Amino acid sequence: HMYQNPNYEIASTNFASSIGNPNIKAEKTVKYEMGLQLEVLQDMVTTITVFYQDIYNLETVRPIETYDAVMFGYYINKDYAMSKGVTVSLDYMASPLSFNLSYTLQYAEGNASTPFSNFYKAASDIDPIKKFVPLDWDQRHTLNFAMGYNRSKYGVSLIGGIGSGTRYTFSPILESRLALVNIPENGMTKPATFNLDLKGFYNLDFLKYGRVRPQLGFYIYNIFDIRNEITVFGNSGRAGAAIIRDEQRAGYVSTFTTLEDSYYSPS
Repeated sequence: HMYQNPNYEIASTNFASSIGNPNIKAEKTVKYEMGLQLEVLQDMVTTITVFYQDIYNLETVRPIETYDAVMFGYYINKDYAMSKGVTVSLDYMASPLSFNLSYTLQYAEGNASTPFSNFYKAASDIDPIKKFVPLDWDQRHTLNFAMGYNRSKYGVSLIGGIGSGTRYTFSPILESRLALVNIPENGMTKPATFNLDLKGFYNLDFLKYGRVRPQLGFYIYNIFDIRNEITVFGNSGRAGAAIIRDEQRAGYVSTFTTLEDSYYSPS
């Protein structure tokens, strides 16, 4: 972002180009953290951590007008963000069995999630945000866990996580009365996510030669083949479904797929 578009070439249309700023400052994060660790049982420890962080000098793209009335973007330091929360974890380790369980409650707010957020608002004649809103990566609840059974010759581990959905902005279709309402940015939550991986190894000691000890391993990602919805459509809040208007159907040109297929996101 310091040297983006170094030749300072500005497109002839509004909001179609941006230039870097060699004088832009580095982003700065100040984090406060306080924790307590207790031995609950033999070989079992619980940790409680409270955290708060300020993120200063976040970059934003400010609209600037040229002498011939063309709007372009210029990187500056202006935005601010913060996050706060608490993490509670439980660890147990007594060979050959071990497990870790951690839960995080977090709130993340700020002026904008990306540098171009307010730039695109200006392009659509929307006023910039004047109050904190949930950020794109604001995830209220996160639960991670790992279980392992390891011997000197072999081992297997199960690693997984469950998370509440991150934020998105609801964008109703034009026929809806909600289209006349000022919709809060990132006021909606995506579907929850879940993932489970399996990892294991086996030492081939009978093939050991000197300091070389071959090992056979496997790693199975996403055991249950779950399709977590990461990118969703603004009018439905789902990755595999969208509200399609009559005008879109009328203007669709087939490319050996249906209109519905073009509105399906595998992620």
